Amino acid sequence: MSVYRRSPTGDVTVYRRSPTGDVTVYRHSPTGDVTVYRRSPTGDVTVYRHSPTGDVTVYRHSPIGDVTVYRRSPTGDVTVYRHSPIGDVTVYRRSPIGDVTVYRHSPIGDVTVYRRSPENTSTSLQRVRKVKTRLSLPLRA
Repeated sequence: MSVYRRSPTGDVTVYRRSPTGDVTVYRHSPTGDVTVYRRSPTGDVTVYRHSPTGDVTVYRHSPIGDVTVYRRSPTGDVTVYRHSPIGDVTVYRRSPIGDVTVYRHSPIGDVTVYRRSPENTSTSLQRVRKVKTRLSLPLRA
């Protein structure tokens, strides 16, 4: 089943539902924004957005709780953010000139930062162990 809608302002929206249960919504605005939303029968959700300035963003959420966000700017910067269901957070950044930074934070508090620069072939790796503190309050009767 597909539904096509055009608003008086020029927005175009297409809604499509397949026999297998996939749902796709495509939207194009008069300013040039393009957004595509897709949900699979298994629960995967993907949102793709392209702006007139050249920004590209892709958001993905899986049924088990993985979240991934990919962003590319018009200047060539690339950022990928990932959050797993167990609490791992990873951020990858690459600049147009080739600088790469990877930041990782584990659920137990370990932090790792990896950096590589195109000017030199050496890489930098920092490991930081965060100490988690717990605040315990006395129970009142």
